[in-house]
Amino acid sequence: MSPHRPLYSIVDWSIKPNYLKVGVEELGSLFMGRGKRSKGRSSKPKRLNRPISSNVPVGNFVSEAGPGCHIARDATTPWILGCDSFDPDEYDDVEDLPEICLDPDAQTLSVLNAHADGETRVCYITLYSTKASGKDGVELTQGTTTDVHGTSKACITFIVCCATMTIMHLCHLNVPEGESILDVSLDSDVQPWNRHDNANDEHTMTVGFPLLCHNTNVDQNDNNCIDEAEGHATEDHYLCTQGEGGELTHFFSGNLHAIDFRCSIGTPLLAVADGVVCDVRDENDLTGVGVSNLFQWNSILLELDVDDESRYTGEVLDANNNNGGAKKQNNVRGGPLFVEYVHVAKDSALVKEGDRVKRGQMIGTSGSVGFSPEPHLHFAAYRSRDPTASTVRVRFHEGTNTPFLPTAGNYYNISGIVKKDYLSTGR
Repeated sequence: MSPHRPLYSIVDWSIKPNYLKVGVEELGSLFMGRGKRSKGRSSKPKRLNRPISSNVPVGNFVSEAGPGCHIARDATTPWILGCDSFDPDEYDDVEDLPEICLDPDAQTLSVLNAHADGETRVCYITLYSTKASGKDGVELTQGTTTDVHGTSKACITFIVCCATMTIMHLCHLNVPEGESILDVSLDSDVQPWNRHDNANDEHTMTVGFPLLCHNTNVDQNDNNCIDEAEGHATEDHYLCTQGEGGELTHFFSGNLHAIDFRCSIGTPLLAVADGVVCDVRDENDLTGVGVSNLFQWNSILLELDVDDESRYTGEVLDANNNNGGAKKQNNVRGGPLFVEYVHVAKDSALVKEGDRVKRGQMIGTSGSVGFSPEPHLHFAAYRSRDPTASTVRVRFHEGTNTPFLPTAGNYYNISGIVKKDYLSTGR
């Protein structure tokens, strides 16, 4: 997704039960616009006691894998201060109202979706070097971020789904005594929620496991490059920290079907099938949960060889022949297939654009580059190499094992899900 980073505005935005007052002060270039109440109109907010939207990303994410990240999906989110409905008739210049608002009196941070288009806005907001507290004064944990210059900062990043015509009051800012709210540093990206148009889209081709595993019964590296894995970090199994539709970052069209695996920096990345290298980026070394990291990362993109059955992209016959053999659309189909490995370690790529690779070949090592709360591999598949392409579901399959689709909170290796007794005994 392309960057759209609105500046924030200083507002007098009380969230007391009987008052809602919005007024943007004149502070030069700091502001996006001005908004003021129309004279003679009531300023009482309409408090929301229902979820803002029932169609929001939920679950499939291990929260401990996102230190410093705080997710607000709707009005029922327990840590936020509250939500109000927004009535545009109470304000002039509605189009100029800010999306990110700071209240200097209450010292609160709020998000406004004043768009009447019915679209939920997804807001990623990073608060740098300032502590914050949510409902009942509970302190929100901080994470860290490191920019391209190697400068690290403590920060909090909010992932907010704000429904149309809604104000979400996120937190109190704990501004140190003697400092002003003007000293608060924020970065943000606010966009309409770009949903996937076919959440059940699945490719017929299965792929190998993308991380090298030790102590397994199937040799992932039976093609070549096993020697290159010597000395690199490997595990017997890997925790899936975010699966399909994961509420941290996997709810957009371009990453809905992505899978995240927790893995140490330097873990060997393996080609999941024979194919050709389309793109390699491994020059970056920024990391952490700063919003700006959403737009810089390291990755390796492969176009996989597909068999004749997987090449067919048209309609398929009803498997049960219930329609007399007539063709019908099916969510599972073949065609071109591209896979991307994201957060690759800096200068770790062992391949270059145009190279042919074999299934099981080591192509680089995992890292934590880009928007990355912790070291992990982000693995995604696409039907096109277009930067705006939607993801497609692929299942993992090695040897004679049953194809599998990882879900958050479970450990996996090349054989599939690792049973709990395996984890407890190490066998």
